[in-house]
Amino acid sequence: MSKAMGGCTTTSKCIMTFIGLFFWAAAAALLFAGAYVFNSYGHYESITQAKYTLIPAIIVILVGLFMFVAGIIGCTAACKGDRCTLSVFFCLLLAVLSLQIVAGVLGYVYKDVVEETFHDKLHEALNNYDNQTEMEHEIDYMQTELRCCGGDNYTDWAETPWGSRHVDAVPSSCCVDALPCNASISEPHSIYTQGCHALLKKEFQDNLGYIIGAAIGFAVILVLGLVFSCILFWQRKEIPYTTLVSGYSV
Repeated sequence: MSKAMGGCTTTSKCIMTFIGLFFWAAAAALLFAGAYVFNSYGHYESITQAKYTLIPAIIVILVGLFMFVAGIIGCTAACKGDRCTLSVFFCLLLAVLSLQIVAGVLGYVYKDVVEETFHDKLHEALNNYDNQTEMEHEIDYMQTELRCCGGDNYTDWAETPWGSRHVDAVPSSCCVDALPCNASISEPHSIYTQGCHALLKKEFQDNLGYIIGAAIGFAVILVLGLVFSCILFWQRKEIPYTTLVSGYSV
């Protein structure tokens, strides 16, 4: 019986060590994912003005930091096996799991909200083109990076204040090839014709989808960590103490 328990303890410690090391890799992946969403948003901040889409990314970054700490505590708990460290590890994993669930739910909710918000904000940004340096830079970046032109399509530029001053023209960032090109609405063979709204929405929804996927995937590892920390905790409780009486162990 004791050999079986010892073997189970050894297995649990090995798995706990692996989970602790995996947490470091997971922390790096989550921090990268959160930073990527922040970086993507930074290019379109004035256009979308949808800061709420960053809430899941913020939570994911916090989860990444927690998981890095959890990795250290997990490896320590696997080596030492004392109940105090195991208790801290268990509580930390429970907090991280809760945060990941929140991040996943918010990511799912905001995927639908993006559809409603982006359309109006994007057309508002097109109307402010050339009025603000930052707005102009972000729209040009969006059209070049996403290979698109206008909001719903390239003809949207004709209905903007910029279009009224530049008849039958679109910004040079709509050009398919490097300058010079004929950035003309009536002859769109040299410009992007697909609108930016669908592509920009897809990029943000994809980013939120990555957060949802990461939350679900790493939640499985967290549950395993919770299970094996409990196993080690209760096995540690059952280890008998040796009492010395008159120089002999009993």
